[in-house]
Amino acid sequence: MNEKALNSGEFSYERLPMIRVILAGILGGVLAFFAGAFNHMVLELEGRAFQQVPEELEVRSYLGAKVKPGLYTFPAMKEGYDKLPKEERDKEFERVNELYKQGPAGILVIAPTGEDMMGRPQLIGECVSNVLAALVAACILVCLAPGTSYPVRWVVVLMLGLFTWLSTSASFAIWYRFPWEFILDGLYGSLIEWGVAGLAIAAIARPAEEKK
Repeated sequence: MNEKALNSGEFSYERLPMIRVILAGILGGVLAFFAGAFNHMVLELEGRAFQQVPEELEVRSYLGAKVKPGLYTFPAMKEGYDKLPKEERDKEFERVNELYKQGPAGILVIAPTGEDMMGRPQLIGECVSNVLAALVAACILVCLAPGTSYPVRWVVVLMLGLFTWLSTSASFAIWYRFPWEFILDGLYGSLIEWGVAGLAIAAIARPAEEKK
């Protein structure tokens, strides 16, 4: 871009794909953030799948005394499992597999103490992650074939939401036995968030026109 183009009024953001990507990413990310808030606070998606632990005070007291913040699985392989000879690894796997089948088995997340459940770091982090995801979607849209229509661009963003769910959330149900109610709520939420965000992303992040 030069001074002559600016003075003649020829300049347009159409000439700068990166500006379109940034604008689409910011606006799309903000829309996804508020759509996600609607999903959780109004529709109660995912949150409705949680249950309260029986005798919660006793459970919290035990965990607070015995378990540090982190991610745990039970039953678990004994320490140094990956360094055992193959025959011993096979035996250890069979032992844990039998315990798993007998139950109970699960995954446990212990959060750090002294933090709000929904504080500024969580809200900012979520919004930033939404903006980054929207930027990725916008980058993909500007790389589409010239002349790709608005409805097709919107569907591409929507399919990115579905792609994310299939490649990550669905695996949590398949491998970690997350309840399907929770996982399907994630699907509904993802489609709503990126359906809404895609309206703006698809409108702003347009492929460059084909040069004649």
